Amino acid sequence: MGVGSRDTSQREKEEQTSSDPVVEPHEGSAPFAPFFGALTTPRRRVLRHRPTREQGNVPRPEEDSRESEERYRAIFESANDAIAFIALDGTITSVNRSAERLVGLPREQIIGRPYTQFLTPASNALGEERLQRALAGELLPSTFEIELLRANGHTAAVEARTRFLRARDGTVTGFLGIYRDITDRKRTEEAFRQAQAELENRAWERTSALMRANAALQVEIEERKRAEEALRESEERYRDLFENATDVIGTGTLDNIITSANRRIEQMLGYPREEFIGKHFLDFVTPKSRALIEDRTRRRLAGEQVSPTVELELVHRDSSIVIVEGTIRARRDPSGKPIGVHAIYRDITARKRAEAALEQLRQQNELILTSAAEGIFGTDAQGRATFVNPAGARMLGYEVHELLGHCLHDLVHHHKADGTPYAPAECPSLQVTRSGRTVRVTNEVYWRKDGTSFPVEYLTAPIWGSADEVIGLVATFRDITERKEVERMKDELIATVSHELRTPLASLCGFAEIMLQRDFPPEKQRDLLTIIRNESIRLSRLIDDFLDLQLIESGHQPYAFSWLALEPLLRESAELFTNTEDPHPLRLAIAPALPPVRGDANRLRQVLVNLISNAVKFSPRKTEIEVGARTEAQQVVAWVTDHGIGIPPEAVPKLFTKFFRVDNSDTRHIGGTGLGLALVREIMSAHQGNVWVESRLGSGSTFFIALPHTRMDA
Repeated sequence: MGVGSRDTSQREKEEQTSSDPVVEPHEGSAPFAPFFGALTTPRRRVLRHRPTREQGNVPRPEEDSRESEERYRAIFESANDAIAFIALDGTITSVNRSAERLVGLPREQIIGRPYTQFLTPASNALGEERLQRALAGELLPSTFEIELLRANGHTAAVEARTRFLRARDGTVTGFLGIYRDITDRKRTEEAFRQAQAELENRAWERTSALMRANAALQVEIEERKRAEEALRESEERYRDLFENATDVIGTGTLDNIITSANRRIEQMLGYPREEFIGKHFLDFVTPKSRALIEDRTRRRLAGEQVSPTVELELVHRDSSIVIVEGTIRARRDPSGKPIGVHAIYRDITARKRAEAALEQLRQQNELILTSAAEGIFGTDAQGRATFVNPAGARMLGYEVHELLGHCLHDLVHHHKADGTPYAPAECPSLQVTRSGRTVRVTNEVYWRKDGTSFPVEYLTAPIWGSADEVIGLVATFRDITERKEVERMKDELIATVSHELRTPLASLCGFAEIMLQRDFPPEKQRDLLTIIRNESIRLSRLIDDFLDLQLIESGHQPYAFSWLALEPLLRESAELFTNTEDPHPLRLAIAPALPPVRGDANRLRQVLVNLISNAVKFSPRKTEIEVGARTEAQQVVAWVTDHGIGIPPEAVPKLFTKFFRVDNSDTRHIGGTGLGLALVREIMSAHQGNVWVESRLGSGSTFFIALPHTRMDA
């Protein structure tokens, strides 16, 4: 609540060319008139009331001033920014509600205190400096930043705007301050600065890593060049071919002792070539491949023709498995006698992994199709089903095998919603096979095996063959029965809300018009104003129900939980209905010594008032309503019992859903939006409690709520 601080933006520097407006309060006015005069224009404007022919006598200036003062006060109190009037000696003379929230104190503890008590020392020093500069005639920016001390001991960054308050003769009488809390903005700016610094640090680390990797890559490239140069210098052409082969080439004896191998073996298995020569080949294979090789040897010795191609698993030096495809042929002497083997091995590990990944992807796709909640089917170019996922088959009432190979249009799309036949030529899905374009349909019906239909929306896309022709189609469809029901409920809601809003509005407008056109005795005026007030309260409660439900569903509804006694809430809620125009005998059946429950008193009162109000609305006049409570195990159970029309059994599961209202001839004339019980359910859920109903049609209903409790001596 200071009067000065540092500049906050270039915009403020540009404002230095403008001078402060002079506010000249007229005699007898409160601080609000000069304040809003300063906000609207530097020139003082006088609001004059111009009477019309219908209004009769011209109002006195005092009434005009009072009305103006009330308007200014309403705007002053409802302003989002904190506003304070400060006397020349620094004493705060008036503040609005936003100032109370900003400081964290009621205005009674703010007014009369020096503004310096609410500023940090640094802000006080800057404020004093600005004050002296302003009094010296210097033009200062109207907006600046200060730090305010809150009642909880924390500080808040505040954007302040100040103006002098002057009397008619130009004498400065005080200051007007407008303050906006920018703490969150400052935190955001600091978080952004830290994030930017971290990003720059990470960028530098990444750049350094790339430079190191590049250096290592250059070293690797140079080493590869030297190796290639060494190979090119080889004197033997065969050796050059042997050493540069991409496959492992080697020879061995008939009993599998390795006699030679090219350098590729080192890259494949990580061992120096010298460690292979003279070793048994079976020392480098897995047990599975060892068994395979031994089986092939037995079969060959038995004279069986054995394929020269085989897949083996070799063991890398790091113990990983390398899968190879080998071609093994016998080496013979000039007489044709086998003297050893010649083998070529190709590393197919990557190919095997790709095949495994492809198989996994195939299984995943199959799992997706199987698990998808939407219906999915594919057909050939003639519309015959080639695949249908389980969800689609369930929605259509078939087993998957009953659909495969059949024309799906004939089975599930043969008639329109009105029962007229659906010709295949008109079917949007089948047209895809001719046009090659994807189509989306949002409102049609599919037919089940049992002859019933359900509304669907579907998307159909062509399947293209290798010859750039459509060879089939794939369609996904969704049952939109629930969406249709929601749309129906929404339409009913609009109609209900329109009626519920128009009724009090019509009363308000009607009675206000009557009072404007005719003069009534004071008692009659009181009756009319009472009606206007009641209708205003009804309208306000309707709007509050909508807002409360929206806040609860969005998770933004605040709750003030504390341990409280339920009995006083029950009595207070029941008392609200004892002096109404439609009285019902209310009987309390509250067990003694109820343990406390943890809850929000206002929200629990809202629950009880909703339940008692429903009991009153849906019960015949003069019938008794019982409000009670008792302890059951670890819960306190409260109830409201009426002897009204009751609830049909089929309506009970939907009773606590949003906008649901029992639709029958007995309830159609009773007003309501269908939000009350939905609010009750959401509030009880937030309290970790429960709500349910027991009802017999024609005999009445009992609504129960249950809340967990703890005993005071626990």
